[in-house]
Amino acid sequence: MKKLIILILLCTKVANAEVCANAHGWELIGVNGVRYCYTNMLMNWWSAHAWCDAIGMKMIDPNEDCACNGFEGCDTSLKCPNFKAVSNSNEYWTASQGTDASSAYVVLAWYQHSLANRSKINKLAVMCK
Repeated sequence: MKKLIILILLCTKVANAEVCANAHGWELIGVNGVRYCYTNMLMNWWSAHAWCDAIGMKMIDPNEDCACNGFEGCDTSLKCPNFKAVSNSNEYWTASQGTDASSAYVVLAWYQHSLANRSKINKLAVMCK
């Protein structure tokens, strides 16, 4: 029963979003108009790559997907403004390597939509395009 209540709460939070990945994720349209699929399931960096591959997509890349310059509603004061519609507190894996081979960058939805470095063994959410 607890799981059902939590699922209902999660679904109501993104009521305007379409489901994707066979109902294991939600669709988000970035400020740039691109459709993304994200999940709140937590997984390590390698599993995140596999999840995106399994749904026929690839992980987001901050060099390509964070910017939204020239699009209406783009808030350039944010470090990753394209995802300003993501209002939860998750960190989302990106395809970009971090400062060393054992780390990767993540989009911090909760902190000005910026980027941070995390160990690839951490379990975080994932966003695909």
